[in-house]
Parts: sequence; structure tokens; C-alpha cells
Amino acid sequence: MSLYELPPLETRKTAPNYTPEHDAPEVFGAVRSIEVILIHWWDEPQRHPTFDGTVNWLAREATKASAHRIVEDGRRARMVDDMNIAWHAGPANVKSLSIEGNPRRSDGDYAAVAAEVAVMRRKFGNDLPLAHHYDYMSTTCSGYDLARVDREARAYAAAKYGTGSGGSSGGSSKPAPWVYTVKAGDTLARIAAKYDTSVQTIARLSDVRNPNRIKTGQELKIPSKVKRAPAPWVYRVKSGDTLSGIADKFGFTTGQILRVNDAVTDPDRIKVGQKIKVPSRN
Repeated sequence: MSLYELPPLETRKTAPNYTPEHDAPEVFGAVRSIEVILIHWWDEPQRHPTFDGTVNWLAREATKASAHRIVEDGRRARMVDDMNIAWHAGPANVKSLSIEGNPRRSDGDYAAVAAEVAVMRRKFGNDLPLAHHYDYMSTTCSGYDLARVDREARAYAAAKYGTGSGGSSGGSSKPAPWVYTVKAGDTLARIAAKYDTSVQTIARLSDVRNPNRIKTGQELKIPSKVKRAPAPWVYRVKSGDTLSGIADKFGFTTGQILRVNDAVTDPDRIKVGQKIKVPSRN
């Protein structure tokens, strides 16, 4: 079977309903974290909802709901940036990412949802669990078989990124972790995204008992990468650019771009003419 071809991420319309990452403590009483991926479907299957109809619905302020991704076989859209908090699962919003899949659940739709899961896991941790919307709220959403999604996501990751079922790369030895000193305004979720690892991994290596509580000057252990990346090159921001869009354009995650741009403290705020370093390919 050939590898599913991930389509370009559509970003023409976005959801106005979300909570910015920096407002999480005030709104939810906790910092933003990525602990689970929730799988939804657009609507009841008998209503035959469409991709564009769902995008348009979530792009309306009156909807008062949102999701991070909308996917089906051959199309995918980002409605809310990953580090911001989509409104999709009540109290679970602050700790989750959300994928809205086509309720017809064709083989192609399963492949699309699984590939999106693999992309998210590569960014936030290869062992992120999956859950249904109905695990957190009273709803029939969704009817996706999570065991199948997980199985296909791990197969996609193994073929695409060279990661195994447990999320680790090949090789029998791992280099020792290095130390990161927490700066003012840091959160564990943002540090994990910046260095392409997970909150759980940093917490485990650093003996952090409460991921919502880190303090300036605290030393955290970050897992080292086996390969050392070559020097990055510079991209100048153009009108309409977003950091996530630049990352997608050059085949990277937002976290990978942030990792080589220490001066970028808020990925939602970049300006025309600003110089952004882009990692070089080996």
C-alpha cells in the first residue's frame, strides 16, 4: 500500500472562537498543555455535512465553537493554531488538540485522520493518546475507531518519519539530555513545542511533578537529538505570513521554527520584514 499523501494545509479561513494560550491560567485555572488528541466528526452522518460547509460554520463568530483541524480524504484545514485553545470539549479544551473528521469514515478519511494524528504527535509527543469527544462531553461524536486511527497513525509515522510504534527513532543508544533554563513567560507546553518533544517527556526527565508549575531559573532536561542540524537560513516575512504558514511552506513544524528563533517569543506576532531563521535540510 502506498503512503497517504498529506495535502497542503488550508488556512484561508480560521475560527474566531478560541482562547489565546496566554489567557489559559485566567480562563481555565491552568497553563496550556497538550495531553490528548480528541477525534470528532463534523456532524451526524445522515445530515451529509461537507468540508467547506464545516469550515464556513466554524469560521462564524456566532458558532461559539472551534477545532484545530478539519480533515477528510484529500483535504485538511487549520482553524486554530495548535498552541491556542480551541472550543470543542469543555474542560478538556486546555489540555487537548482536536481533529474534526468526515463522518462518512471512508478508508481515505481514516488515512487522513491518522496522518494528521501522526503530524501532531511528531510535534508534541509520539505517545499522545487519542480520545473521543464523548469521553469528555455528552454527545455521540465521534464514531471513529480509535484503535484503527492509532494503528494507521503509527504506520504512517514509521514510513514517513522513521519512528516506530513507541515513537523512538532507530539506534540503540541515546545521547544525554541537555539543560534548558526557564525564562520569564515560559510554559512547559511552549518549551516542548519549541524543542520538538512532549510535556510528558520533559516532565519525566526533569522530575517535574506538576507541569503547570515551573518557575523562572528552573533547570529542565531536554532530550538531545541524534543528528545535529546544519546552520539555518533566513526568510524575510511578507504581508499575510504567519509563523505556522511559514513552517508549513518549508515542511517544518512551528516548534522547529521556534527552536532556531530565540527572539520570537510569541508565534502569533510576527511583522512584515522580520527575519525568520528556517532550518536547513541535511
